[in-house]
Amino acid sequence: MIMGTTATLKSLISVDGTFEERIHKAVGLTLEEFDQSFHLKSVSKIVQVSIHNECNQTCSHCFQIEDGQKCEIVPEKILQIFNQFHSSTYLKYLFPKEPLLLEDLLPLYEKVGCQEISTNATFFNEKPQILDLLHQYKIKIIYASLHGDKKQHCDLTKISPKIYDNLIRSLRRVVDSGFELNIITTLYKHNVDVLVTLPDLLMDIGVSGWWIQRIMPAGRARKWPLSDFLYKNECKEIMLNYAKLKQQYEPNQLRI
Repeated sequence: MIMGTTATLKSLISVDGTFEERIHKAVGLTLEEFDQSFHLKSVSKIVQVSIHNECNQTCSHCFQIEDGQKCEIVPEKILQIFNQFHSSTYLKYLFPKEPLLLEDLLPLYEKVGCQEISTNATFFNEKPQILDLLHQYKIKIIYASLHGDKKQHCDLTKISPKIYDNLIRSLRRVVDSGFELNIITTLYKHNVDVLVTLPDLLMDIGVSGWWIQRIMPAGRARKWPLSDFLYKNECKEIMLNYAKLKQQYEPNQLRI
């Protein structure tokens, strides 16, 4: 489970300076000490490339800020970036805004050894051949978003009820096609009850893992009224419900 609560240490993105200075301000370590701490704990380093491409949805909470500029997507240049990190200690991830709109990029997943893909999953029912492509490029795990029932999900993502119905069919097709399906649910003031209402649907679809996160005032959500966000006192109750969910559903193969 991912909960965006206030941390004791400032995150790297909240401080300024060079990368070395930001490391020191955030965790009180030199870059060498920071690097050594990973080796001592045998923690894999993560290299992820975010790609600001087009998306077929305009979700009201999307954290990728629209700047009005279109960037040229060159797979060869992206591969060059990953090739700088050739050690087996690195985990490599690609994060296009919507990867299924960039079919030319899909071969990169296999080339860099990334077996996970994150998508809004609305294409799979109408274009099942895309699932064949993902198998071809060694994708094993698909992450998709589902933020509640039809009204809750449509309110947050701005899609139509018809597209929501198609999404549910697409998610079932993902599981039927042999992929591990993980669902990401984003919480805010108007869908907290999904902790009670959504698990049975996820079990029925055949979801393997459920990731729960809290919407933060970033990206498009910066324009939201503050009353729509969940705060620390409300998160305590959510954590209690979360513990109950794990006890109830993890024995039935739904990781939370």
